[in-house]
Amino acid sequence: MDMEEKFPVVDVTGSPEEIGTQHGKILKNRINRVIDFYSDVTKKLDEDDRESNRKYILDSARTFKNVIHTYNSDYSIEIESIAEAADVDPLWIYAINSRSEIMSNMENESTECTALYFKNSRILGQNWDWAANFEELAFIMRLTKPDGHKIIQVTEPGMIGKIGFNSSGLGVCLNFLHVDEELNGLPIHIILRAMLDCKSIEEAKSLAKNVGKGQSGNILIGDKNGKYQDIEFGGNEVYLLDVENNHFIHTNHFLKNETLNSEPELLLSSFNRYKTATNLAKSNQTQSLERMKSILLDDTDPELPICRKFIPGTVMEKVGTVCTILMDLNQEVIHITKGSPLHNPFTKISLN
Repeated sequence: MDMEEKFPVVDVTGSPEEIGTQHGKILKNRINRVIDFYSDVTKKLDEDDRESNRKYILDSARTFKNVIHTYNSDYSIEIESIAEAADVDPLWIYAINSRSEIMSNMENESTECTALYFKNSRILGQNWDWAANFEELAFIMRLTKPDGHKIIQVTEPGMIGKIGFNSSGLGVCLNFLHVDEELNGLPIHIILRAMLDCKSIEEAKSLAKNVGKGQSGNILIGDKNGKYQDIEFGGNEVYLLDVENNHFIHTNHFLKNETLNSEPELLLSSFNRYKTATNLAKSNQTQSLERMKSILLDDTDPELPICRKFIPGTVMEKVGTVCTILMDLNQEVIHITKGSPLHNPFTKISLN
């Protein structure tokens, strides 16, 4: 499989129905592979039967379907159009878009991403750490809405929102966070898509404050004007972090309300990556693409590196850095490794 086959660039345009239909038709095979993947890795701790787990996933998806439809019916149209074009049960596409919440509720989540924003150079980036399978499943979507609003994002087949930026110069990154409660609110990947549909950070901040309760995760927003905002979703609370420094770093533990880090022994990687990235950023104030690459690809700590080789996960066969994503918001381009940055070079892809 060559580089283009690993991370194809898929252009979709039009109404929610048209966008979903194009998405589902082009990525039908990959969508089915993603469904098989989550069917196998998402398991209740006391249940190994595949059919029982699939039933649990779909039952959960019904709940999130209602939440998503109530929030924005256009997203439901897009999701169900994906399902129709891919010839799959729509509940599976709702499940893919809610997979973070479903996996967290089944105690199957994995939390291993590092995100940065350079204020002076308007560069936003992160490592996406997940299952090795997604080296050959993930794709890059370039989406154009009828009003001309454009989005470029790295996402999963069937998923309508993830890591990327838009034609207003606003970008988003994601870190998973764990809370000791059931997640039943608007899924974090739907929030990411909603933010990518925003025209400004102020609009995205307002959105975050009004999505309700029942989410967990961190979204780092940056724009082409040198503004940024970090938002931690902590179950029943939403925390907006201070944005006074000329750079910002987030990993997989809460910075605003540290009492939410209830099992620190499980967060050693997050603490270490945060410390390492902070020290590297402070040691050299250069805010270039190459500087951000050097931080995100750092593996000087062999046990708890920022850039992770694939190792056995708790519920997945291999977990590590699937790709590194750098967004130059001024130039409107993504620099991305199509697969692990330890083995693949960066490729530049433009929004236009």
